Amino acid sequence: MPAQQSIREVKKANPVQPWKTACVTILLCLATAIAAPAQTFTTLASFSQSVSPVAPLTQGIDGNFYGVSLFGGGTQSFCPTGCGAIFKVTPTGTITVLHNFCTHASCLDGWVPASLTQGCDGNFYGVTVYGGANSLAGTCPNGCGTFFKVTLTGTFTTLYSFCSLANCADGYNPLSLMQSLNSGGGSVYGDFYGATTGGGANASGVAFRMTPKGVQTTLFSFDSGKFWSPLRLIQAAGGNFYGAAIFGTNGSDCLADDCGAIFRMTPNGTVTPLRIFDRPTQPIGPLVRGVDGDFYGMTADGGHIKGNCTSGCGTAFKVSAGGTFTSLYAFCSLTNCTDGIFPNGAFILASDGKLYGTTLGNGNDCPVKNSCPGTIFTITSSGAVTTLYNFCAGQPPNVACPDGSGSIGTLFQSTNGKFYGVTENGGSSNDGTIFSLDVGLAPFVTFLNSGGPVGKPVQILGQGFTGTTSVSFNGTPASFTVKSDTYLTTSVPAGATTGHVTVTTPGGTLSSNAEYRVTP
Repeated sequence: MPAQQSIREVKKANPVQPWKTACVTILLCLATAIAAPAQTFTTLASFSQSVSPVAPLTQGIDGNFYGVSLFGGGTQSFCPTGCGAIFKVTPTGTITVLHNFCTHASCLDGWVPASLTQGCDGNFYGVTVYGGANSLAGTCPNGCGTFFKVTLTGTFTTLYSFCSLANCADGYNPLSLMQSLNSGGGSVYGDFYGATTGGGANASGVAFRMTPKGVQTTLFSFDSGKFWSPLRLIQAAGGNFYGAAIFGTNGSDCLADDCGAIFRMTPNGTVTPLRIFDRPTQPIGPLVRGVDGDFYGMTADGGHIKGNCTSGCGTAFKVSAGGTFTSLYAFCSLTNCTDGIFPNGAFILASDGKLYGTTLGNGNDCPVKNSCPGTIFTITSSGAVTTLYNFCAGQPPNVACPDGSGSIGTLFQSTNGKFYGVTENGGSSNDGTIFSLDVGLAPFVTFLNSGGPVGKPVQILGQGFTGTTSVSFNGTPASFTVKSDTYLTTSVPAGATTGHVTVTTPGGTLSSNAEYRVTP
């Protein structure tokens, strides 16, 4: 049985690990910002102890949200007040811990979880930065990371320990994971792709493929003489992967390691750099693909140098599949930086086709990034920014904010149309909050696997499914089975073409937030 304690009861955590600091503080520049439309912001819960949730929340087939935290869990000498946890949150803010990492001395289950993604089988998969069965003296003496699976009820399985190969050719310290469209490993579902920050042929990290059963293949070794420390990969319609690297060199302005890169990778591991930034500035968070087919991202520095933004207040950019780069917006373009500073996390593509993101700071004074209030905003493909919410509005600078502040990270959109997120600071105990933001977007349905051939199983998430009368793929009807009010299963019907999936329920017809790609 999973532990039924609240994360709010977990003990105060150890200081943030260096890899987290690098990822949070690392990430070009025209446009205008406009006023926000009406919206409803709700603080759902306040943490009473710091847990530092990482990665965006994700929606389970049961309608609840799931996430991971850096702190909490078992305690060891290297993480004396908690090595991390996996938790569940209801839409109203009730928290349940599903798994506490490192509850035994050997930490075979890993510690410091870095990602959590729902697989097409309904289970969750993720990686931990440390722990596992293998270690490397001087680099990861307490384990080099793991790949794991956890069920909705908390049954946990370690599937792979990194640094299993000689000289850590399979990498160590993984930070990211996503499930692809291709099937492999004897499963009808896709393999997972991810990246590590260390190991490989050049000791600079690798891109890897992992089957749902934990069979690992090293695809590419990054090179510290070019670009390295990749962020999470995303897969485009053609099957190729795209990603951003935190560090890179271009032989001129970036002679050391202070410029990032954008790259493309084939499913077999052929990597092509699309862009090495031409000035000291680094991307933060993974890229996201817009409805126009371009890829969008943010940098935590660059752009305007004002006040506390000694290396720039951050930017938004886009890059085409062919590598054409466009600077979209420079933050702190408005008086008193009311449009925000220091973008954080990654964009998300919402059901209305717009991009949404967060910043670490707003118009209040911000001498320390992680103590700042922040903003929630949306941006168009041409770079017009709309600020939707200012955290800590009306509060004195650097005072605990009842609605949250600090590292806000990447938002998540539930199928009820609302956005959800977590802050690191603020709330009743200044240890962070869970919040929702309703901007009036309608409910929708989504699927766990975004494409496949005729006959492939498809898992659909939503709400109000009891009594559903039809499911169709771009107008082609499909047979289906309602599993619960928030989950149904179907398969790609003969004659289906790429397009939106619709589900007709007693409450009305729901359309998918993205197209389902029917492949050969």
